[in-house]
Formats: sequence, structure tokens, C-alpha cells
Amino acid sequence: IEISKIRLEMEDTELVNRDSILLTVSPGKLIVDSFNLYYKDSSALADASIYYDGNVEGRVRLSNLSLNDILKAINPKADVEGALSANADVRGTMARPQFSAKLDTSGLAYKDFKDDISLDLSYLDRNLNMKFLVTGDSGVILQADGRADADLDLNNLGENIKKASFNLTISSSGVDLSPLTSISSEIDKSSGLLILDVKASGSFDNPSATG
Repeated sequence: IEISKIRLEMEDTELVNRDSILLTVSPGKLIVDSFNLYYKDSSALADASIYYDGNVEGRVRLSNLSLNDILKAINPKADVEGALSANADVRGTMARPQFSAKLDTSGLAYKDFKDDISLDLSYLDRNLNMKFLVTGDSGVILQADGRADADLDLNNLGENIKKASFNLTISSSGVDLSPLTSISSEIDKSSGLLILDVKASGSFDNPSATG
């Protein structure tokens, strides 16, 4: 099945595809090929194979999505500048998923905060890895690295998360506290740098931390 034209209208935003989207139904799987939607210089691209035995293989690419448009869908009063790009690859089953994902912002600004963030996540064979960065003009401002031994069986996720063991490190050479006054009217004045060096480990239902 070839879908040559899609048009989605959301308030003042119109999403359209530029290339044909292909949908293939076969005896063993359903294939979605070349899914694409564009709005100005923003895009959402995806391919997926959904097997009837429960396996899934999928890829999603998001590029230059307006953070303000995304957040206004949740909070109409949101006023955030910047763009979001993300890549995600997913495969496996509900009981044994595998995935990797990367998220980055560019030009992020909320009131007096003007730093970008990036997040990397991956999961394979019980190994869950995470890296989170906040970067500014001077380089890395805050970094968090985490690893967990976890069974992410989606059929019993709640109990499995409680049993998962993890290690987490958060460090910062200095987070500027002066922009806090622009966020809360209860803070008259703020200054200085927040220095962090925190280590946490254990299980999610019995964690411990030092720092």
C-alpha cells in the first residue's frame, strides 16, 4: 500500500509528507517504510517491522522540533526557546526489549536559563545505561552517569524495577544559581555556584547515597 499524501492540521501548524509512505502486509509481519512528516525545517521519520510473533524492529528520527510547540501542547502558557532532535532504535519483544535512544537540544532557553541538554539511553541483556549532560558556553556544567542491572520485562515492569540494582554518579564543577530569581517570585536574590559530587547505589526500593 502506498500513501502518497498526508496532511495533518494542528491549530496553526500543518504537517505534510514529502515522500510516499509504504505499508506492506506479509504472512509474517507488517512493515511501515519511509514514514515521514515535515513542518518547515522540522521532521519526523520512522521505519518499523511488526512481527506477528510479538517481535518489533523500529527506528525513529526527530529533527529540529520546536520545544515551544511541544510544551504548549501540555501547558499553553509555556514559553521556551530552542529545538529538540532525537534518535531511537527499538527491537525485541514486550518480555525482552532492546533499545537505544539519544536526545539533544539546541538553543534551549527558559527565562534566564540558557543551557543545552543531552541524554543517552541504552538497554541490552539487563544492562541499562544512561548519560545526561547539561552544557553551556564554557563546556559541561553538569553530568550524570548511571548503570543498572534491570529486567525490563514490560509485563511485570513495576516489580522488576524495585529489584533492579544501580549505580549513579552526578557531578558538577559549578551550576550558576543566579537565574533562580526568574523562576520563583519567592526568591528575591540568588548568587553563587552549586558544586555537586553525588554517588548513589543499591536497589530502587533500598537506595543509598553519599556526597
